[in-house]
Amino acid sequence: MEAQTGDTLLDVALEHGLEMPHECGGNCACTTCHVHILEGADCLSKPEEVEIDRLSSAENRQPCSRLGCQAILLRGAATVRLVEEATW
Repeated sequence: MEAQTGDTLLDVALEHGLEMPHECGGNCACTTCHVHILEGADCLSKPEEVEIDRLSSAENRQPCSRLGCQAILLRGAATVRLVEEATW
């Protein structure tokens, strides 16, 4: 799918009709848009301190973890997988 430079991963998902949870409305106040970057991490913006802090409480956190509402496409392409939170 195509995306515009400057779009967040959340923007791209929503623009293409893909379901990406975002309980906080994309304001970096939750982790429901948690994704793992499988390829193209260098094509995305670097995580800022607020995102790093928020991700510290995310389930299934990996070195490749990002929040879809914060990761901005700078160039090229990225492949991501949505991380579903466990439900109890």
